[in-house]
Amino acid sequence: MQATTIKVEGVLLKNLKKIIPSRQSISSFVRDILTKEVERHQLIKGAEAYADFLKKHPEEEAWLEDWEKADLLSAPKPKKRRLKKRKN
Repeated sequence: MQATTIKVEGVLLKNLKKIIPSRQSISSFVRDILTKEVERHQLIKGAEAYADFLKKHPEEEAWLEDWEKADLLSAPKPKKRRLKKRKN
């Protein structure tokens, strides 16, 4: 596995030390920030891919619009019971 070292110094280091939780090292803090940034970019890419999918599949977009209009707060209406026909 390839690794790299990043030098953090001066004002940036001072500012980082002010915001890092006391039980966390600078390395793990920076690693967490970078991980979150990578995840953010992946989510953006996924959202763009889904937007493209919706453009290519208008029926999916129409279904989503119906879903957004749906009343999800009220209890569903009870279904009418059908009487079974008896065999003679």
